[in-house]
Amino acid sequence: MALTLGHSYGKLRRPVGAGGSVEYDAPGIRREGHPRVSGNPDDQAATGAAARPRILFIEDELGLREAYQRFFARRFEVAVVETGAEARRQFDGFAPDLVVLDLKLPDTDGMDVLRALRIKRPDLRVIVTTSYASQQPVFEMLGIPHNGYLVKPFTLGELDAQISAALG
Repeated sequence: MALTLGHSYGKLRRPVGAGGSVEYDAPGIRREGHPRVSGNPDDQAATGAAARPRILFIEDELGLREAYQRFFARRFEVAVVETGAEARRQFDGFAPDLVVLDLKLPDTDGMDVLRALRIKRPDLRVIVTTSYASQQPVFEMLGIPHNGYLVKPFTLGELDAQISAALG
């Protein structure tokens, strides 16, 4: 079962089954099979909240924000925001270990957000997501440091692998 993230493919379906499981067919997520992502707070509490790495997800697509929150909250402390302005406000108080940044945001260019966050924390680990494959060479050409780069659509497994590598 693969859960592929990208552009709008369907509609969000609310909780199904027992135990707080949620099945997604949301904007930005293409469902293959019947993947289930647990949103059960008991599952999250069982993992222990102490010393979990913090990830700030900056993503304008609602379906992706919800998928990130539910999928990654089991192992990490997660903050999910929609805009560059929200990211800047959240950054200092949340103090993320890693940022997953969509380059196309409704209020600003993701590159501007990246520059602003790097001024505050030059060693910040960042994974960039985008719908445009042509932007990766620009990052490399300009020497813009990043710890990962994913072109939509991608799977939660692919993102999880890059997160693990960046935090490893």
